[in-house]
Amino acid sequence: MRERTDLAEERTLLARERTFAAWTRTSLTAIAVGLAIDQLLPDVKRVWLARVVGLLLIGAGTLMQGMGLWYYRKTFRKLSGLAGRGPSLWVVGLLATVVMLCGVGGILLLLL
Repeated sequence: MRERTDLAEERTLLARERTFAAWTRTSLTAIAVGLAIDQLLPDVKRVWLARVVGLLLIGAGTLMQGMGLWYYRKTFRKLSGLAGRGPSLWVVGLLATVVMLCGVGGILLLLL
């Protein structure tokens, strides 16, 4: 019976990590598409529209990463008995911060 409980705990931890990876993947994609729209459509008639769409996508990607970190942190605390297994909250927070800084850098790049 104990082996069955251990496997359930492992599945829960892996699901938590997969969910955070999905948040990160989605946020990085939104940031990249936002930058690409501005760079690949410089000759459109409404340049400001491409810039606004790019800024919105980058902002959404940055916000998504923050939401992913918040969700990971929330489940990390719920599973406090299992916290010693898997990536630490510090490592995940550092990764999320780097992605969010990339988003802020992308916004500054488009605005300047």
